[in-house]
Amino acid sequence: MLMELHLPPTNLTLLKAPDINPEILKAIPSNTHKKDKFQQQNQSQLGKGLAALGAGINILLKEEDNKENKNTVLGLLSETGNLLTDVHYNMSLTRRGLITPTLSKTVKELTSAPPIEKLLFGSNLGERIKTAKAVERSVVGLEPKTDTVFKILVNYQVQAHQVVVHIREVIL
Repeated sequence: MLMELHLPPTNLTLLKAPDINPEILKAIPSNTHKKDKFQQQNQSQLGKGLAALGAGINILLKEEDNKENKNTVLGLLSETGNLLTDVHYNMSLTRRGLITPTLSKTVKELTSAPPIEKLLFGSNLGERIKTAKAVERSVVGLEPKTDTVFKILVNYQVQAHQVVVHIREVIL
């Protein structure tokens, strides 16, 4: 009941717990998803608490009476809001930290930098994954194949051996 009373305002969507990107959701194990769901519920509750705090601050700002007490209370409430919004942001980072170890190296690299928005790993993750995979495919054609490198090494060793044999023949 209390959770429905204090919804984040429409101009503060960052108070809502971000959802997991669909691309990530498909890639993570179910137990990781369950752990994240609990974290997301806590974060959602914290966001609603921040919305209630903001509503209380708005009421105080509109009052004209007792300015000295009002300023003291507003200062304390503002500091409380700062602390709680920091916890809210850190919960998003914690959720990322719980999920990223289960991802491939390529996707891991793409998930650390983007800002946290409506989606936990940023809004254009699908595009970034496609671009990274395209780059990986193009690099594959540029790298020498292992067997080619091995053949070059063997050929070099054979030539070096032939030079040593030739030097021995000349000396003897």
